[in-house]
Amino acid sequence: MIGVVLVSKDWYYIDENGNLPDRPALDKKFLLRLCKNKNCIASPNTYRSLPPSLFKAAKSISKIIDPYDTDYDINLGIKTFDILKPDLFYIVQSEKNLNNGKKFKQDWLKENYRLLVKDTHLSIYEKR
Repeated sequence: MIGVVLVSKDWYYIDENGNLPDRPALDKKFLLRLCKNKNCIASPNTYRSLPPSLFKAAKSISKIIDPYDTDYDINLGIKTFDILKPDLFYIVQSEKNLNNGKKFKQDWLKENYRLLVKDTHLSIYEKR
């Protein structure tokens, strides 16, 4: 399973008003291609924020989290990352800071994953 999350430059995934970070240009096409014809899982909060185009591209997107159901290809997180740990983790990073809100747990990432590739807006991690 692949996990994917969009974070700001300062590692927030949502600001205090519920806004997501600005998406880098690569993100929309990347996410649509990644999820095309795939079974996806998302936390209920993440599910509500997904664009309609993603629902059309994916084979299915579930917001019911079952830790024993491993028939998912893509984990769109955030709460689902602890329950269904992805084998590979894609971090898409915005060019801008959010400065507040909910911060992605970098300590958790470093404890559970090792960095494979890092580019300007995309980092790929492998489960330890």
